[in-house]
Amino acid sequence: MYLFGLSADAIILLLVGLLASTTHSQAAVWAQGALVMLWVFFWDLSVTVTAYAIVGEMSSTRMRAKSVGLARNLYNVCGIGAGFLNTYSVSATAWNWKGKAAFLWFGTCVLALVWTYFRLPEGKGRSFRELDILFERGVPARDFKKTVIADHEEK
Repeated sequence: MYLFGLSADAIILLLVGLLASTTHSQAAVWAQGALVMLWVFFWDLSVTVTAYAIVGEMSSTRMRAKSVGLARNLYNVCGIGAGFLNTYSVSATAWNWKGKAAFLWFGTCVLALVWTYFRLPEGKGRSFRELDILFERGVPARDFKKTVIADHEEK
């Protein structure tokens, strides 16, 4: 769901940026507005919801509280940075990118998408014990789903 959400969001952000770059009609502005609303829908339905579960499930059992706290603090710091970037990128008195600001977020979304595909393991159907064993073994993220762990196996 996380990967799907990032994919949908990347496509929508690219479309917003392309519309802002190629046409300047009133219809294009309305289309950008509709696409941004669609982007928020997909973002809120997929990425924001699953991010909390991913942070809670993927971190080591012993380090879960610290991992969740660190992740939340990093999220807040990035939110402050994003707020500054958004303000300058769409402001008519600053960078004045208007809809082209979507290209900036398209780039960050693609980076997150690539990282997620190659580095974020699939935790569906796994217990915390199994996830800890897979991480200790150094199993690549793409192999988490198909790796078998015996019931009696210990770390």
